[in-house]
Amino acid sequence: MLTRCLFCHRDLPANEALEQFPVGRRVAYDPARGRLWAVCPSCRRWNLAPIEERWEALEELEKTVKDRARLLSQTDNIALLRTPELEIVRVGHANLTEEAWWRYGIELVRRRRMYQILTAAGIAATVGLLAGGAAAGAGVVGGWWGMTQLGRQLPKLGRTLKFGRTAWRGHAVCERCGGELTRIPFKDRGALVAAPGADQSLGLHLRCMACERATGNIVTSSMRVARAERWIGPGDGRRGRRSARRALGAAPLPPPREGSGFLITGVEAEHVLRRVLAYQNFAGGKESQVRDATNLIQQAGSAPSLAHSLALPGRRLASIDATSAIALEIAVNEDRERRLLELELTALEEQWREEEEIAAIVDNELTWLPGGVARAFNR
Repeated sequence: MLTRCLFCHRDLPANEALEQFPVGRRVAYDPARGRLWAVCPSCRRWNLAPIEERWEALEELEKTVKDRARLLSQTDNIALLRTPELEIVRVGHANLTEEAWWRYGIELVRRRRMYQILTAAGIAATVGLLAGGAAAGAGVVGGWWGMTQLGRQLPKLGRTLKFGRTAWRGHAVCERCGGELTRIPFKDRGALVAAPGADQSLGLHLRCMACERATGNIVTSSMRVARAERWIGPGDGRRGRRSARRALGAAPLPPPREGSGFLITGVEAEHVLRRVLAYQNFAGGKESQVRDATNLIQQAGSAPSLAHSLALPGRRLASIDATSAIALEIAVNEDRERRLLELELTALEEQWREEEEIAAIVDNELTWLPGGVARAFNR
């Protein structure tokens, strides 16, 4: 049994996922030729397993791939898969449906559980304070109000501690007036507009307030209320004001002056968008929301295509509903990881070709099986 890397002589990590081959956290195998490798995490070289240790392990790996592994990405020659315990490189087409966004769906459901835990902790703390206040003769009504407020504030505090208060720092210039932008706080994130480029890349646009003031294109408080009433009708009381605020995000703004505004493009825009969406979706989502979000991605085809469908004229991120925001976050993250996986697969395929040449020489020299390893394995 392999225990050390044949090239750098460091210990290979153990795994508990494969009973027949408990070596390596990344395993590569070729079911057609009967090859099995343990990939060293230090030098990244492939260690060919002895022939007598392969057969049961190859059968176990095939069963693991079909039953539990998730396909991350694949080419015509190799596929990269993952289980909770292992990364598996399978030589040959895997014939599995690629589910690139399943990881983000799990993450969003986990976020929702954590958000609920934080909210419950805030309420529990307030109940303790309320009990002490009641014993001291404090007002119960005020205590219940404080319980609700603290239950909401604790998750907000956790979000601020994780992300800070600033979504972006850098330098952008308005082409029309020459105004400069050096930071975007999270409180202004809703004003950002996704701006897909001609090459399917994503950009972010933010209105220039100097240009807006110069043209009188400013939305005053009275205009906001009037516009909200056109969308939902007159509202009375606190509930009516809340409905008005929600409707304001959906109402389109007047179009910006041509050539005005700040545009962030390229990798920087992608990073900011991922950060803003993670902040906005801090509360996570229900499993039903995640399923609806993945359906939106499938219908759109890609993150830029989804952004094209969401980026109506003047439509801000604040106006995107919760399911669409979740879909956009999943799609943007999946698109980034897909590009990284394509680079990794290219490197893995080159390495596999080199290791296959060595394995073919070793097996042909050492095997006593008639017809070679591949023919014996395929019987």
